[in-house]
Amino acid sequence: MLIQRVFLIPSTRKHLLGKEWKAASPHQDRVHMGIKTFANWLDELQIKLIDKDRNKCILEEVKCRKFLNYLLDY
Repeated sequence: MLIQRVFLIPSTRKHLLGKEWKAASPHQDRVHMGIKTFANWLDELQIKLIDKDRNKCILEEVKCRKFLNYLLDY
């Protein structure tokens, strides 16, 4: 039951997710992740970062800009 809770209920530690978003890069832990993995990770972070009214904290334009900034590395 606890394992399902992790996947179904977003984390309430927004400050940690915010730091993770600011540091998001396709070069995590000296390992270069693929472009599709990076895009999926950004989508996952956007879904997890919601406010009290269930609105997204990260706009679609901001997510796309972050993705495009790192697209030049590929």
